[in-house]
Amino acid sequence: VIAHVRGGGELGRAWHEAGRCLNKLKSVHDFVDVATWMEENWSSPKLIAYEGRSAGGALVAAAINEKPHLCKTALLGVPFLDPLVTMSDPSLPLTTLEYEEWGNPHLEHQFESLRGWSPVQNIRAGSKYPSVMLIGGLYDNRVMFWELLKYAATLRHHATALSRSESYPLVCTKIEASAGHSFGGNQQRYFRELSFMYAFVIDQIGATRLFPL
Repeated sequence: VIAHVRGGGELGRAWHEAGRCLNKLKSVHDFVDVATWMEENWSSPKLIAYEGRSAGGALVAAAINEKPHLCKTALLGVPFLDPLVTMSDPSLPLTTLEYEEWGNPHLEHQFESLRGWSPVQNIRAGSKYPSVMLIGGLYDNRVMFWELLKYAATLRHHATALSRSESYPLVCTKIEASAGHSFGGNQQRYFRELSFMYAFVIDQIGATRLFPL
């Protein structure tokens, strides 16, 4: 299932404008609505996996904060996980160029908007979170690798199991030592990375009987 949320470009300029900057939470709510529909009509949370890359990774992480019980696992590739802090530093690449998209934290009303959904700052202490695989590039100049590490550390600190009989959510971080934002490489590398991600999902949803690893 592909969730074409407001903020994307699939349905034209107005659709994009409806989900950016001060409207970013509309994108998150659209995604949560899709997941809720899947739970009610098609599947169950223990079989649902999310995937998002770059800005899509920010969307998925924010959606998990909203309703962490709706999925079993999530794949976040080069995800923008700390926009509140990153957009506050104009010395970083692309920051000032992206104010119209994400908001300018130096303006109070836009700061409050960003703080309301920025994934790292909105992790819910004591909530049962899905397992997460974070994949980044050491030479990524759009999403710095330390954002992934900060998110992983915060999630591990705050996200606890609902009961002692349940295991803590698995939070894994994989930083490619020679990659940037788009990873690049040849087709063999692409399929290797794809296999790695699918293997993680298959393991986490318990489908190893159907797809032996």
